[in-house]
Amino acid sequence: MTLPNTPGIETPAAAPAVMAPPRLPRVNLMPPEIAEAAAFRRFQWAMGAAVVAAVAVVGVLYVQAHGTVNSAKQQLTAAQAQHTTLQSKFSSLSYVSSTYNQVAAKKAMLTQAMGDQIKWSDYLTDLSIKVPDGVWLTNVNANETAGPGGTTPASTAPGLIDPGIGSITFSGTAFSHDDVAAW
Repeated sequence: MTLPNTPGIETPAAAPAVMAPPRLPRVNLMPPEIAEAAAFRRFQWAMGAAVVAAVAVVGVLYVQAHGTVNSAKQQLTAAQAQHTTLQSKFSSLSYVSSTYNQVAAKKAMLTQAMGDQIKWSDYLTDLSIKVPDGVWLTNVNANETAGPGGTTPASTAPGLIDPGIGSITFSGTAFSHDDVAAW
């Protein structure tokens, strides 16, 4: 904001600038060789400190690595002891695997022996469920056509339907033709 010049009122004047003290010339009376020697000594001290620090870091890393090696050796010893214990347990349970092998051999033998078996009980149960109320069976004749070893006789006419594993013939009585048709 600017104040008008009015007589009798003084306007604030700008503050006088603070002047910095004059800079004096610097005079170095020390010979440059001495300054260079002092700088070289500081460099030597710095390099010595760096070497000491490097040796300290290497020492710490060596101690840490040595501790890690000892820890790994202890873990190896514990693992070997556990392996020995488990190996002895495995040896004592070897009869289990031989039992499983025997069971598998017996199952294979049973499958081979029973491969040609016809379960007539299942067929007769299904038959008893399917026969209607008004029908009675008087005779059921079942013949197996499969030969020994599960082979069926070869069909003489090519292109005919597979003869199957056997045949069944039923004889019975019923009240009416509708009952027979329902069956």
